[in-house]
Amino acid sequence: MEMEVLVDTSSILFGFVNKRNVFESLRDSMPDHMQIISKGVVRELEKFANSKMKMRPEAAIALAYITSSNIHIDDSSEYVDAWIEKRSEKNGSAVCTNDIKLKRGLKSVGVNVVSISRSGKIR
Repeated sequence: MEMEVLVDTSSILFGFVNKRNVFESLRDSMPDHMQIISKGVVRELEKFANSKMKMRPEAAIALAYITSSNIHIDDSSEYVDAWIEKRSEKNGSAVCTNDIKLKRGLKSVGVNVVSISRSGKIR
């Protein structure tokens, strides 16, 4: 089974707000991992892109990147955090999130969790 990294909305937006592409950063630091998002992540990005929120342009850029690249989109429509928790525990997937609460919960059950820094480094 190919190794995978599940990418959370928080890391996608944090990266693009800081002029960094989390998908490219992950490709550089975890080249042996297939990057996966869920339909729920796409839905969250669409919500931000169609809102009046400050990060609206970055959400739109992220969506454009996702549709023009080779990012795998899982068919799951369940709540994003629940999808990440279940899939990472079941498949041993790594997770990229900048959500502190989600990160803490995943680490407590032994999931490999990384995040993107303002400089674009994966830590």
